[in-house]
Formats: sequence, C-alpha cells, structure tokens
Amino acid sequence: MIPAMNRPLLTTVLALGGGLSLTHADSLTLSGGALLNVRADFGGLGVLGAVSNPGPVTGGAVTRTYDNGFVGVDVTGNGGDTTWNWGYQNAAQVQGGNLVFQSDTAAGTTVERNAGKDAHASVELAWRKDFGEALGGRWGLLLGVGLQQVDIRSGAALAGGVTRTSDAYSLNGLPAAFIPTAPYSGSAAGPGPLISSVPSRTVSTVAGALTVTGLRELDTRLVPFALGPSLEWDLGSDWSATLAGGALLTWAEGDFRFTESSTVPGRAPQTALGAASGNDWLFGGFVEAGLHWGFRPEASLDFKVRWQALEDYLLVANGRYGRLDLEAGVQLAAGLSWRF
Repeated sequence: MIPAMNRPLLTTVLALGGGLSLTHADSLTLSGGALLNVRADFGGLGVLGAVSNPGPVTGGAVTRTYDNGFVGVDVTGNGGDTTWNWGYQNAAQVQGGNLVFQSDTAAGTTVERNAGKDAHASVELAWRKDFGEALGGRWGLLLGVGLQQVDIRSGAALAGGVTRTSDAYSLNGLPAAFIPTAPYSGSAAGPGPLISSVPSRTVSTVAGALTVTGLRELDTRLVPFALGPSLEWDLGSDWSATLAGGALLTWAEGDFRFTESSTVPGRAPQTALGAASGNDWLFGGFVEAGLHWGFRPEASLDFKVRWQALEDYLLVANGRYGRLDLEAGVQLAAGLSWRF
C-alpha cells in the first residue's frame, strides 16, 4: 500500500510523464473561431407610393389622374357622363372600344432571405469547474462569455409585385381616325373627342412588375453568456472529450441601414433610405462537443463544435427591417486551456 503522504507526489510524477491530467478540478479556456449558419431577412422592401389619384369608381364629374394619363371635368360639367378633358401617353392604351389607364402602388411586401453562407468571427473565455465522477467520466459546470461579430450585407436586385388599378373608359364608338395620336392632352375648355367619364375598374396584383435595387446592411455584435453542466471523459494517450449544454443568454446590439430604388416600367424610380440602431437580450440554449489534447499536464489544445439557438434580433428603419435569424447557429472553435 502506498503511504497516504506519498500519493500526491506519485500523482504529480505520473501526470508529468503522461500528458493530460483530469485530477485538476478547474480549467480556463480561451478560444476563437467562426460562427456559421446565421441568416438574415431584409423585408418591407419596394415601397412605391402613388403618384396619381384614380379617385372613386363612381361619379361622372370627377377628376381622375393616372400614371399614364388623366380624365378630368370639362366646361359642361361632363354632361351626359362624357368629357373631352382627357389625355393619354401611348397607343397601347387603346384597347378595343376603350381607353385604359393604370395607377400602380407597392406596399413594401418584398423580402430578401439571405442564406448566410459567410463565416463570422467569434471568441470565448470559458471556465469549467469539476465536481466529481459521473457516467464514466467527470461532471462539472461550464460558464463562458464570448463575442460574436455578425455582418451581413446585400446589394442583390429584387423583383416584387405591384397593386394595379386599371380603369377603362368607353370611346363611345369613336372611330380610330378620330382618336388623337399619343401622347395627347385635352383641355377643360375643349372642344375635343368625347369619351365616357365613368370608368369600369379592376384592381389586380402584377407579380414581378417592380424592380428593387440598393444596399441592405445588418451589423450585429453578440455577447453570449453560456451556463450549463459539462461531462469530460479521459480517452487515453493525452486526449479527452467533453460534452456540455445549457442556457445561452445573449446581449445583442447592432445597426441596420438601407438605400433603395423602386421602379416600375413607365415611371421614374422612387428612392428611400434609412438607418436604425438598437440592443436587446436574446434567450436560447446550446449544445457543444469538444476534443482536447494535453501537451502538458496543466495545458491542452481544445477543439469544439457548438450548436446554438437564439431568438431573432430585429431592427426597423423607415418601414423596412433587418432581422437576424439565429435559431440554428454553428460555432467552430479552437483554443488553449489551462488547468489548475
């Protein structure tokens, strides 16, 4: 039997000759790596305000304006629900026995889903406290604090839909030879060719009619605090493995900026820009697995992979938003651990 007073000395000698020692109760690890599989949504894009006013669908003595013309009230007050105070821009508006006008708007329903293929820098300082044996290894408590920088930018051109109001006015049998060549603009005083002043209206959504260009940026700094139980197993030959999991409380602060140009055929582009900053606490959890090589009794090289799930982080500016999707982040890291 080895005398009790000699056991600490023998343990130290064996550790010096055998690499990693799991007899040290605590460890401190500094690691760095990359955060992957983070996505972003940029939404509310493609707002296109009305530049015309088609007015009510009823009423024969109403001034109505469109993206490609107008139908107004003449000096007769549009007697008989007809008017010569009208104008149009192109020959394609003459459709059968009608003259057709359009007014387009877009409410900002376009969304870009960024796949998040980039790697984002991350660092972490973690402390592990051993408490005893469990499940063939040693169990303890892991406490870590990190910093993750997530910057996502996109200048992709997008397509969106527009809400189109189309009003058709009867030409009342007006022969083609008496239809003025486009572009044409009548007057209230007239006289001129008479068309109906009461429209037949349809409202539709035209997919892909809107083109949205510009730049969208979401720059976010995450400070995650990890807390949970940890298990470590000695694999022999200076190697060990760990498995940990628990809660992840994260402080997020960031900036969202955008510039935008929205265009439909036949209209000048409408531009917009905006910026917003904000911070928030995000709640979630993590699971991680690690592999450790003990090149000294008190030091080891660590390699780990962590899966982390957090709430979304959202910023809104001028009706547009940038949302960071953090529900399936994967962190790859390597570092140096010191046992004491």
